[in-house]
Amino acid sequence: MIALTLRLEALASLAESPPRSENDLNAASLDSALIEHRSLDEIAAEHYAWFTHELMPAASAFLDEEGLLGGSVSQRMRRWMAEAGYEPDLRSVSPDHLAVELRLIAHMLQTDQVKALSSLLRMHTMGWVPLLTHALSTQGPDLVSAFGMAVASTLKEVVQITSGVDGSDQAPEFPFELAPAGFDLDDPRVSLAEIGRFLAVPARSGLVLTHAFVAKAARESHLPTGFGTRSRQIEGWLRSAGQYDGLLAVGEVLSGAIDDVDQMWTLEEKGAGTSWAQQWRTRLGLTRSIVDSIQSVGLNETPIHPDAPTS
Repeated sequence: MIALTLRLEALASLAESPPRSENDLNAASLDSALIEHRSLDEIAAEHYAWFTHELMPAASAFLDEEGLLGGSVSQRMRRWMAEAGYEPDLRSVSPDHLAVELRLIAHMLQTDQVKALSSLLRMHTMGWVPLLTHALSTQGPDLVSAFGMAVASTLKEVVQITSGVDGSDQAPEFPFELAPAGFDLDDPRVSLAEIGRFLAVPARSGLVLTHAFVAKAARESHLPTGFGTRSRQIEGWLRSAGQYDGLLAVGEVLSGAIDDVDQMWTLEEKGAGTSWAQQWRTRLGLTRSIVDSIQSVGLNETPIHPDAPTS
């Protein structure tokens, strides 16, 4: 148990700041070779890119309907911490940041709050961290990917401790739900721009499309993207696809991303994230219907157009 809590603390530190020595990686059970022959400045730049620019590791970024910090998701975490008697320093991170949550889990293990920890995992942590770690491990560079896999495997250990290996003692009640998707495909005002905004928010689409993901997909399909926020980048990608007969190719990329995430949640259904997994997979079904419509645009079978007016 002590080794597990120390690993959680080490992973929390890595979520908050880049490693400065091999010891930082060893404490988190990561291979120190991941930073060999790399400068601290290079490692710090990569950490900033992925944990600030690409994927803010905070629950709100995944569960809030606008992907914004400081709302009800953050307040929910404040309540969890207060009930657990945990008072972290929140001057530099939001209360729903991954670093804070991992330290809260370590605190609850250390203070033998197993029942409360089981509830936290089932009703909150396993509702968003699997999506984060999946995105990190599949889209990030080697160090980021390894970090994502380490967090995922460590949480699986915690789940086994708190709810049994098979998870059979989970309580049936589940008070939280995903945010509304806020998207009506039958609305005649729907445009590719609106679809782009929908795809950019994980809580709405069920996908995590990082700048790096979209940029790579755009390069491979020889399509330009927009600049600025992920929403604008995705919108630019869709618009250029509409202009250069690339909607079928874009649809194939997005369908592949949906399949990948859906498979991840299918595996999570066997663990503590069952109720969340069902909700996320339903949301992915909506996104899949939207992507099908995008591909139909490429075949001139639907009325959706790149320049249709938006609300």
